[in-house]
Amino acid sequence: MSITALLTSWAERFVRHRNLLDRKVQNIGQDEDTLIVTRSDGTWHYIAQERLDLTAAGPTKEGSSKAPTSTPDRVILVVPNTKDNLKHLQTNWPAFAKRKDLQLIFVNPSSPAEKWIINPHMHSRIADPESLNMGLQSMFDEVGEVTADDMDTLARSKEF
Repeated sequence: MSITALLTSWAERFVRHRNLLDRKVQNIGQDEDTLIVTRSDGTWHYIAQERLDLTAAGPTKEGSSKAPTSTPDRVILVVPNTKDNLKHLQTNWPAFAKRKDLQLIFVNPSSPAEKWIINPHMHSRIADPESLNMGLQSMFDEVGEVTADDMDTLARSKEF
């Protein structure tokens, strides 16, 4: 199993678990490393990535007449909780914060805390810009760093 397949599988379990409470999921499909979740409140795409890359989110529905009809209402990028991914978010924060439809899930499947979730657009509206990096680092530390070796080991195992 590849790392992106591992993250996609993790995301599906996450979605199914959350649905036990809100009961909004109507269908779950998959297209490569994207989990396509049809909900009563719109379509959400969970995109698994080994390295955080905003371009994978594609165009937004909001303000774009060129966005394809398959453009989701929400895009959730699911990435390993690595130092490189954290640094990429910190360095490119303004670009991530512009996307109202974007959510990020940083995952460490072997940690008791397991994940941290952030909506950069909302976070940028309520957080103090001077303490942004410290806050992101704090969430990263709470879950704990997952290394490439850890992810490879998890991807090779049958269970995680």
